[in-house]
Amino acid sequence: AQLRSQGENTREGRKVTGMIPLGEVPDMLRALGYYPSNFDVRDLVHEMARRGKEHVTFEDLVRLYVNYKPVAGVSQAQIEAAFEALGAEPVMGSITASSLVSQLKRIGEPLSDEELNRCMEALTGVRLTGKEEFTAGTFA
Repeated sequence: AQLRSQGENTREGRKVTGMIPLGEVPDMLRALGYYPSNFDVRDLVHEMARRGKEHVTFEDLVRLYVNYKPVAGVSQAQIEAAFEALGAEPVMGSITASSLVSQLKRIGEPLSDEELNRCMEALTGVRLTGKEEFTAGTFA
């Protein structure tokens, strides 16, 4: 996070402060395996900004992680129910990537095409062409 905020392509000496810029906190949480919604990101950034913080310590990051990350993960049954609600084929439970992306854009949290493609690639390990078929098991 400090490298990104200070510039990755520099020969200047780095100042290692142990502080994380507030704008890097969502990516740090994602690196820990918690993928907050845009609403949650706004909420946690607002919480820190309200306290007058432009940078957070490691302790602050752990506190945010513990306070915002859901205690229980998402179950296979919940993912299957979500796929059914999104229009997955009933017998095999599959849905095409193009249909899934279309539904997520229509009813999901607003994401740019680039953000949605990055999320899908991170979750599935596949660069989307739109022709892929996914099942709930792909995301479990």
